[in-house]
Amino acid sequence: MIGLVRHFVTHKYGVLALAFGAVGFSALVRGTRIGYPPVDAVLDLLWGTEWNVYFPVFPWIANILVGMFLGMVYREHGRDELALLRAAGALGLILLIGGGLVTMTDWDYHFNDFFHTGPGGAVYLIGAGLCVFYLGARFLAVPLRHQRGFRAALTYLSRHVTTLYVVQWTLICWAMGLIGYQTLGVWQVAGMMPVMI
Repeated sequence: MIGLVRHFVTHKYGVLALAFGAVGFSALVRGTRIGYPPVDAVLDLLWGTEWNVYFPVFPWIANILVGMFLGMVYREHGRDELALLRAAGALGLILLIGGGLVTMTDWDYHFNDFFHTGPGGAVYLIGAGLCVFYLGARFLAVPLRHQRGFRAALTYLSRHVTTLYVVQWTLICWAMGLIGYQTLGVWQVAGMMPVMI
């Protein structure tokens, strides 16, 4: 899907519109099944709400599309990191507030669980992620960006993000099998975060 978007959608706002379209589309088809298990398994991967699938394609593909939009902003501004930072911060704040307001209208529908968010929850989480990115970049990365070791660490993480992601989720899923799902308290989860990262 992303390959098709890259090939056919060349304008940054087209990609951003697709992100919101994916969120809107997911609201229309969320949880739809036809009653035939082999087909339902595929439909669950696309927009399911059952616990056999975490992070269905819709609405989660919107995260990737927003990242593509920001990548286009970055390239359009001659790889200006501060332009990227401004765009991410502004978009993040808008999405955080907008998604939060929508989510408050019906919490159970929009954000009942992290893995199967409704449209408001999806928009809110994208906004929250961009705001955290903005704050981290603004107060940590920008002041340290010219230090050689910091730049090397960011480059390494950027090049290996997929591998790190797969390893991290493998550890998390195995840990859920060993420890159980939702069996730890808040402080225990906080203590496990550095281990899993």
